Amino acid sequence: MVDRYSSKYLSRREMKGLEKMGEIMIPGDETMPSFSQTGCVAFADDAVAYVDPVDLKDLKMLLRVCGILPKFMVRFFLWFFDREWFTLLRFANFGVRGLIYSLYYSNKVHPEYLGRTPHEVIGYEIKRVPKE
Repeated sequence: MVDRYSSKYLSRREMKGLEKMGEIMIPGDETMPSFSQTGCVAFADDAVAYVDPVDLKDLKMLLRVCGILPKFMVRFFLWFFDREWFTLLRFANFGVRGLIYSLYYSNKVHPEYLGRTPHEVIGYEIKRVPKE
């Protein structure tokens, strides 16, 4: 069984911060599952395993803060990152979005999730076509 918040690189609070941010960015609807429903946060190690140690340290600090803040403040945080006022904040926004969308569209889901995966919903399928 895969523990939803178990990670070699991120603490439990950091994992919760990642899931909170993911839930704000991908809330789901009647068709698509939400970020938290899929449980893809359990595969965060796959996404951060090769991150530069300095960048990982910064990411961990951001996720820790988001793990503590209430959801409405994390939403404001993300809104603030999306503004064009500071280049560094835009880079942070780009990195966080990349992490969250990579996890979601990796099609890796928690074993307890029994719904349709994002790939199934959008009809995405990788096929190998043999040469003729």
